Amino acid sequence: MLPLAHRLVDSNPPDPAIRAEWLNAAIRGLQLAAGEAALLDATDAGTFFAEVARKIPAATNASERVVLRGVLFEFASHGGATLHTRLHVADGGTCSFVGAAYLETCFANRATSPQAALADWAQAFFGEFARVHPPMLASQVARAIQLRYRETFTTAALARHFDTTPARLRLAFRRQFGMSIGAYQRAVRIFRALEQVRIDKIDAVALEVGYKSKKNFYRAFRQLTGMTPSQLRQLSNTNPVCLRMCAAFRHVCDGRHCE
Repeated sequence: MLPLAHRLVDSNPPDPAIRAEWLNAAIRGLQLAAGEAALLDATDAGTFFAEVARKIPAATNASERVVLRGVLFEFASHGGATLHTRLHVADGGTCSFVGAAYLETCFANRATSPQAALADWAQAFFGEFARVHPPMLASQVARAIQLRYRETFTTAALARHFDTTPARLRLAFRRQFGMSIGAYQRAVRIFRALEQVRIDKIDAVALEVGYKSKKNFYRAFRQLTGMTPSQLRQLSNTNPVCLRMCAAFRHVCDGRHCE
């Protein structure tokens, strides 16, 4: 049987009524959200996905609703699976949690809007996810960095705060996130800067996300995005290069290349 997203699209094929500007805005928003989700700790995931649902531009006709439902289904499927897989890379254990059932239940209900389906899925999926998966050491550290990314953390200080040793913390974090604590913090900072750098002064953005040196900000930005802040500013919001860059950034964070 075809995946649910394909069945939804095939059951009601899109027509030319789909607005290009709406589709570009929705895809770009989801690309950026996917990048942030790659760095997300599961503790905050339910709230995050519900917020994504709230911000997605509304569909105005049946064809747009079909497309949006399929796109949000794939977004939820990938996001939930990524978080779950990343968690068990660290412990290598088996798990009884089956997240696919929540996708079928929430997205198959055509009486709800696509955004409502995503919000309902986030509440159901991550509510059960949290019950089955108590927070691990690396997840707690990642959440602290997400909340206080402007600050500079040392592994020793984090180890003291979480009552462990630096060696154990380094190993646990790399196993779960595939990168060092310092690399993770750089990725979080640069992702926070992606939107700001398009409209604000680069020096101000660098300071806002925790860089006292513009040179260090430029180096980290180029390493993670493949372009300088100035080059990004020259791209329009819907430029295909910009969308590919956002997708590439997601894979950098997700694919363990942040060192």
